[in-house]
Amino acid sequence: MSYNKAMWLTVEEGASYLRVHPQTLRRWIKAGKVKAYRINRRTIRVKKEDLDSFIEREGRSFRGRKPSRFLDTLLAGGGRI
Repeated sequence: MSYNKAMWLTVEEGASYLRVHPQTLRRWIKAGKVKAYRINRRTIRVKKEDLDSFIEREGRSFRGRKPSRFLDTLLAGGGRI
């Protein structure tokens, strides 16, 4: 499996994608609702595909919001995060 930087997001980037506060995403990670990966003692990353799965799983309870299109546009244009 090759490393693809575009699929790894910081907690802040993941929260922006989900349109929630970063602390909300941290709570969901701690509760086991969203899968996260600890890179080192202080660094946590989430995969965009895991966030998409979370959105599908939560359905209506996710407050009916769609994820931010900013990140999709940035990734589609080959931008770097």
